[in-house]
Amino acid sequence: MSGDMTPILERSPLLVFEYSGTARSGKGSIVNYIAERYTGVATEETGADYRVVTHTLLNEGLLTPDMTPDVLAQRIGQYSIAELSDIVAARPQIVEEHGLDSFYASEVGDIQLFFYFQWLQSVKRSKRALRGE
Repeated sequence: MSGDMTPILERSPLLVFEYSGTARSGKGSIVNYIAERYTGVATEETGADYRVVTHTLLNEGLLTPDMTPDVLAQRIGQYSIAELSDIVAARPQIVEEHGLDSFYASEVGDIQLFFYFQWLQSVKRSKRALRGE
C-alpha cells in the first residue's frame, strides 16, 4: 500500500471501506493487511458469513442445491438471528474441521444466501449505531 493513511484515520472516528468482488479475489487479504498495519481497524467478512451458513446448512441437509428461490427463502426464514449468528460465530471451528476450501465448493457458491439476508445488513448497521460506532 502506498501512502500514509494516518491523516485520514485521525480525521474520522469511523471509516468504512467496502470491498466487493468475486470469491477468492483477494478482498480479505487487503482488509487484513490494513487491519494489521493500522491500529483500531475492525473487519467484517460478510461474504464469509454467508458461505459458512450455506456450508453448514448444506452439510446438515437443511438446504439442497436444487431448492427453488421460494423454498430457500422459506427455509432461511425459519432461523432466528441468534441461530444464524451461532453458525457464523463457529466459523473458526468449521474451517478447522472442514477446511477453508469447503466454503468455496460450487454448491456453496451456487446458493447465494446473501439475497435472502438483506435484512441482516440493517441489523448490523443498527447494532453499530447503538454502540456509537
